[in-house]
Amino acid sequence: MKTSMTIRPMRREDLGRTLDWAAQEGWNPGLNDLESFWAADPGGYWLGEVDGQPVATLSTVRSGPGHGFVGLYIVAPAWRAKGLGWQLWQHGMAQMGARRLGLDGVVARQDDYRRSGFALAWHNARFEGLAPVGAHMPATVRPLSAWPWAQAMALDGWQHPAAPEHRQPYWRACLNQSASRALGVGSPMQLQGLGVLRPARQGWRIGPVLAEGPAQAEALLQGLLSLVPAGQRVQIDVPLSQPHAVALVRSMGWTQVFDTARMYRGGAIEGPPDSLYGIASLELG
Repeated sequence: MKTSMTIRPMRREDLGRTLDWAAQEGWNPGLNDLESFWAADPGGYWLGEVDGQPVATLSTVRSGPGHGFVGLYIVAPAWRAKGLGWQLWQHGMAQMGARRLGLDGVVARQDDYRRSGFALAWHNARFEGLAPVGAHMPATVRPLSAWPWAQAMALDGWQHPAAPEHRQPYWRACLNQSASRALGVGSPMQLQGLGVLRPARQGWRIGPVLAEGPAQAEALLQGLLSLVPAGQRVQIDVPLSQPHAVALVRSMGWTQVFDTARMYRGGAIEGPPDSLYGIASLELG
């Protein structure tokens, strides 16, 4: 007998509970990710309920008329294998229409996403390590606020097909999240990279990290790690097809925890931009 589920838009408190579920799945959300997620698209989160009980979640965050990103696809353990996730997935896909959609999915679920029209673009991996003793702030690294906001926006890679248009609300919230530290690298007149450190449910998360080259990325990571007490846990999500990013985290002795499949529906994606050294969020891209 088919279980009857009601689907409705999430309220802010529902999204907070969903991030708790994400933490239980081992995804280690940032402590204040609710702020930036909600700013991205308050109408982009869906909750499935059975008799008023939350049982399934999905985010379909819109970035303007042409792009979107799918995430937070979770079914409560006691309600799995009942078709509820598929019901919610179909609802979410219907809301997104013909937009180009991206997602970071569990690698084992790639075939499921392919059946919904998604194709593999690249793999991301989460790396984890401990903040080192004696990390210092490089002279070229300063608070991101030292540069004009327009330069920070430009680094999001607006012209790259993997970077959706109209991301400014999310981007601003991401770079200014409570208790986070946003740093820039470059000359006084030209921003050449940026990176963000934020507290997470366990330890700290770094991301995004965008830089013109490996030297700028290394300076940013060194600066961000200098803000973390030595010995505390730090994580970063890195595109595996960006060799300089992978080499940089491996040179620090960090280990790979898990990987995800970045997939898109609605058009081919060549790969991550060369400037991408750390992903802002696996849930929103």
